[in-house]
Amino acid sequence: MKQHITPEQLQELTPEQQDRLREWWKPEKGDRFVWIPVTHINNHRSSKYSYSKRVFLFYAASKCGEYTFLYFPGKRKENVKLRECLPILSIGQCIELLAEKDLLQLQSIFTKICLGILSVDELINVLWQAVKAVL
Repeated sequence: MKQHITPEQLQELTPEQQDRLREWWKPEKGDRFVWIPVTHINNHRSSKYSYSKRVFLFYAASKCGEYTFLYFPGKRKENVKLRECLPILSIGQCIELLAEKDLLQLQSIFTKICLGILSVDELINVLWQAVKAVL
């Protein structure tokens, strides 16, 4: 079963939705995210940046809005600013966001699973569609 959205799915968000997702996200150890250098954020509308080439694992927080991450598979440590990152949401993070912003939509998704209308294998993609709608 797929546990996370893909980096490519983040490209479906508008710049405004990306900003709202960043505002909601509070990085924790073990979170996955993509790092998008500022130059690519500023040129978002004119170019397609390959998010899949920059997947990181959150390692530890530091002060001043910078975070240390591990780049895998190389496990190189770097510091990045949160405004240059987007989380690769897990099922749990999608549920948490929807519980805060649209509980009825979340209940509808779980009802469909209970009734057999929706399989658990489709869960992350359905949650992602709902998250995009509320961002």
